[in-house]
Amino acid sequence: MNQLIPQLLGEDNFDTAVPIERAHRSPTTARGSDTKPRTFLVKFLNFQDKIRILQLAREKQNLLYKGSKIHIFPDFSVALEKKRREFGDVKKKLRDLGIKYSMQYPCSLRITEDGKPRLFSCPAEVEDYVRHR
Repeated sequence: MNQLIPQLLGEDNFDTAVPIERAHRSPTTARGSDTKPRTFLVKFLNFQDKIRILQLAREKQNLLYKGSKIHIFPDFSVALEKKRREFGDVKKKLRDLGIKYSMQYPCSLRITEDGKPRLFSCPAEVEDYVRHR
């Protein structure tokens, strides 16, 4: 795992090996040829390394390892993931309207229009904003 991260994100971005506290695959049922790739869960020793890796992955966008596409995501608690998922319909509407947005940690949606950022803490607020825009 220590060699994989620099290979994916660029050797020049890492002076030394990234210290990892632990890494393991997620549990799964018996694997057949038609199953999805398995998820790796990685806990980094330093929070700054985690943030830097997430930022580099976002900047690089397409990560390939031996011809396979790799995705890097932060791991959220089940409760937080559920709250963030509530914005799904609103995000689809924003994409359809061509409005750029981003999710902010822990659970707010940010829209920037005319150089002015707006933060919304619930999907209903975003719906109202879009309706009255």
